[in-house]
Amino acid sequence: MSFPLQINRNLSLGAAGADLVRQLGGVWHGASGMCRCPAHDDRSPSLSVRVGHTSLLFKCFAGCETLDVLRAIRRFSPAALEAVGTGEPVNTDLDDWLHGRARDLWSNGRPLNGTLAERYLRNRGIDIIPPGLRFCSRTPLGRGASATFRPALLAAVTDDSGLLAVQRTFLDEHARRARDLDNPRRMLARPKAGAVRLAAATDELGIAEGIETAISALILLGIPIWAALGNERFPHLAIPRSVRRLVLLPDNDPAGHLALSRAHEALAGDGRLIETIWPWRSLNDWNDVLRLEGRETGFRCSEQSDGQADPHQEHHHADPTS
Repeated sequence: MSFPLQINRNLSLGAAGADLVRQLGGVWHGASGMCRCPAHDDRSPSLSVRVGHTSLLFKCFAGCETLDVLRAIRRFSPAALEAVGTGEPVNTDLDDWLHGRARDLWSNGRPLNGTLAERYLRNRGIDIIPPGLRFCSRTPLGRGASATFRPALLAAVTDDSGLLAVQRTFLDEHARRARDLDNPRRMLARPKAGAVRLAAATDELGIAEGIETAISALILLGIPIWAALGNERFPHLAIPRSVRRLVLLPDNDPAGHLALSRAHEALAGDGRLIETIWPWRSLNDWNDVLRLEGRETGFRCSEQSDGQADPHQEHHHADPTS
């Protein structure tokens, strides 16, 4: 999730963002840039800085909490900042407007069958279409006169109250993620504690990072899976009280490892069993596993891990007294 950062009013957002990105060893293009994150020892650019509606938006793809990023930026360049909030600011009018746009976009979506989005999933070895996904051939990108319309895979971010936000994965004509965009995945409206619910939770539930890896884990493990849309969002999801076995399926990268301990602490409770299963063969994510091993091999591996110790699987019982 990206948090707004209020910038000195004497600077335009674009100029402030470009200046900050350059100071952090990055490159600015148009309305966004990538640079080294000041909240961790970053040797290659992992911090995204974008111009939002009224503020700059930050996201560290290495998994740093956004508030930690904001504090580090404040220490690094205090003169550039007018104020940094300690929590997530709420602008009711803007939130309502974005939520309305998300609802409208979702209502304009169509089933995936026969679309670029279905081809995109099949190109990644995924041959099922779970709930919570739609396709829109003319998805708005940008605002006002500069807006363009492009095909996108839509994913509904929901909680028990209904639709909260829509994640858009913009696609090119070859059913690939759009390579001309610095980030082809864009969130519309605030996801809050929601997730992409690819199956209904039972007494067990798995959480994976993104859409493709979550569907892959659903195929391989045969349990309900939700997509958090970011390893850093694992600790913030609302998990139903009915879930007795929670399976964390993080990506096997620094962001996944960083988010894991926070997720265990945040999601423990009610005597719930929390397990962590890393992608087999030390691969990066569950879509890598699916594409390498295939559906049938995956099921065999899953059955074997149920019957014997698996070095990639960790078990934690939540303390019912905590």
